[in-house]
Amino acid sequence: LEKRLVGLGIVIAMVIALIVYILGIGFIQLLVWLRVLRLGDTDLMDPEAWGWVWPLLSWALVFVLMSGIYRWVPKVRVPRKAALTSGLIVTLVLLALSRILASLITLIIQRYELVYGSLSAFVAFMVYIYLTNLVVLVGAHISATLAGYNTQAPEGESRA
Repeated sequence: LEKRLVGLGIVIAMVIALIVYILGIGFIQLLVWLRVLRLGDTDLMDPEAWGWVWPLLSWALVFVLMSGIYRWVPKVRVPRKAALTSGLIVTLVLLALSRILASLITLIIQRYELVYGSLSAFVAFMVYIYLTNLVVLVGAHISATLAGYNTQAPEGESRA
């Protein structure tokens, strides 16, 4: 029961982090619109100066959330190193997957939008959701493998 409550806590923390992230972006965009974020003649939210910060923060959030999920959601104790390693692998794979799918989807939607209309965007979104879930599940397997868990019973013993 305690592990399930920790898992529920992680889900609630993810929802709160998402809300804070969305509100933070909205607040910063409001400050930019009001011209508050300026230092002399330099705009502090200039894309050339800060364009790399937001993607880095969002991927760092993905890394922390994936590592937390791999560490605290399973019923068994997962070592920190295994959770962090699998969280890093999943974050990098998700980054590559999103870049690859973004370029592929633009090509596919341009080709099939004439035939299928907006349904092609929905299908592309569903493929992205499927592949993302697949990567997260593979990350759980990587975490279990790195932790050294064996689901087979030792020789001569039954699992009943």
